[in-house]
Amino acid sequence: MSRLFKILVVCLAILFGFASVWHGSSGEEDLPTAVDSAVFHKDNVYLLLRGSQTKMGGYAREYNRYGGLASHIALGVYSDSLRIYHVNTRKSNPMITESLTSFVTAEEKSYNYLSIWKLKGMTPNKLDSIQVAIDRLLGQPIKFDYKFNSNDENTLYCSEYIQKILQPVSPGLFRDAFFTKEVPKGHRFYLKTDTLHYLPADFILGNKQELDLLFEWELAEQ
Repeated sequence: MSRLFKILVVCLAILFGFASVWHGSSGEEDLPTAVDSAVFHKDNVYLLLRGSQTKMGGYAREYNRYGGLASHIALGVYSDSLRIYHVNTRKSNPMITESLTSFVTAEEKSYNYLSIWKLKGMTPNKLDSIQVAIDRLLGQPIKFDYKFNSNDENTLYCSEYIQKILQPVSPGLFRDAFFTKEVPKGHRFYLKTDTLHYLPADFILGNKQELDLLFEWELAEQ
């Protein structure tokens, strides 16, 4: 194989790899259509950052560390099939297990952002530990934590749920991830504090070396 041909092969591999990650990022396709381009692999774990234009989404974005449109984080586990696990504000049972299709269409018209990241270094033993942690939490009477109180074992917010499951198998993902923020004056009456020490929904953006970006989509401007 000539040197020139080898260089051409490498360039094409890089080009097609880049295209596979960024397909749909322009938002010209709707989210359910765009996410069909994402290719998942068995026995892997994924993190999904989702943004919405709802009132709650806008509230949550104020607590991002790195800005951007994401307001929620979920966990994807591919064993026999891809299942999405996350905690949201649903009153009856905030811990949700659903398909990717359900995750991107529940409030389809309000979503304006989605990125999907694959967790590096997954092994069968780590995957088993993650599934055990998920099942353990599913068996507990958990409520959504509106006050970001990490000391309350009976409540969880979205990123805290991720930490409970992944910290034992991927500690590097949480390195310096907690953040201290001055609470906006309009929120202090409800949160009962002037400052919060918490895990932002977008905490993974501070430790990207632990992840590979698989897919990103942003709603095109109307």
